[in-house]
Amino acid sequence: MTSYGSQPGATPPGPEQPAPQGPATTYVPPPGGPPPGMAPVAPPPRKRNPLMIIGIIVLALILLCGGGAVLLFTGVMNATQPIANAGEAYMSALRAGDYNKAFELSSTSLKQIAGDANGLQTALGSKQVSSWSFTGRSMNNGQGALSGTTTYADGSTGTVDMALTQEGNDWKVSGINLK
Repeated sequence: MTSYGSQPGATPPGPEQPAPQGPATTYVPPPGGPPPGMAPVAPPPRKRNPLMIIGIIVLALILLCGGGAVLLFTGVMNATQPIANAGEAYMSALRAGDYNKAFELSSTSLKQIAGDANGLQTALGSKQVSSWSFTGRSMNNGQGALSGTTTYADGSTGTVDMALTQEGNDWKVSGINLK
């Protein structure tokens, strides 16, 4: 015979025998839970460390300012690229000794001062550039400026300051100072 429940020798209930009735069970909440009939209460919100919040805000501001600075720098570089290109072309012509090309890249006012390519060569010929680097650029209302360093053919170093003016759609060199 198989045993039923926890009582030894008990037989399963049959049609003539009613099922055993045990004591009535009642719900007992787990320890620390709400009393019966009451809704559970949410735990209090976790407190955030104020230094961590300040750190996150400072980090966000740094990233925002850094991104803005990069955008500003990129915008300035893109806006002044035409004058940098004109300055590079002019200096390349000087390095090559092509004063006719340098004269073509000169503004109307500089052409009047120099007279011709020979006059430009006479004015700049003593300073034969071999390399240069423009480190400063500015542009405002059709006027531009480039500044930087240069190395001359004799190995000496110096500075270059160049003024540019916009004539039509082109930028032309209106003045150059090699020191």
